Amino acid sequence: MKYIDLKSIRLLSGPDSFEEAEKYLQHQKPVIEEAKDETVKAVVNIDGHAWKVLIRKNEEKNFDTSCDYEDEAHPLCLPKVIVFLSLLRAHGAYYFDSIRNWDKEKNKLLEAYGYSLNDSLQGKFEFSYKDGKPFLRVLDPTIKRVAVASNIRPRPVLAESLPEPEIEEKRISAPRNESG
Repeated sequence: MKYIDLKSIRLLSGPDSFEEAEKYLQHQKPVIEEAKDETVKAVVNIDGHAWKVLIRKNEEKNFDTSCDYEDEAHPLCLPKVIVFLSLLRAHGAYYFDSIRNWDKEKNKLLEAYGYSLNDSLQGKFEFSYKDGKPFLRVLDPTIKRVAVASNIRPRPVLAESLPEPEIEEKRISAPRNESG
């Protein structure tokens, strides 16, 4: 899954787990201990036992999950299903994008102007988000893009010495006019 998808949750969990998760969410909610950097740590209390659930987006933007609850037949056990359904209902399918740390991307945008997130940006720049991605707006008209110095220097191209082509000289003589 690349985002929280109800169809995928049903497919990756057992039908009993899915139904139990829906019943659970009618009366209780998981406790979200931490939600940042595309990672959610939650605790789901089932029958007096606290199950820890970890859901994280990996480099390929798919979900990695972990929990000690036993369900060898399905990738998503009951506590994971409860957390996924809870997040989907409360925050939507793209919740993990909203808790992504965009600092790396923001620094790339600021770098074009010679700044970073460590600098004072008040009154100079503003970030806005479109489709979940940051965009930089320059507020101070005196700030201009800096020329990016490239570490790549062009290498001189050496011309190969080719043998001189042989030129045949042909003389074309004009026909003689014998009358004359």
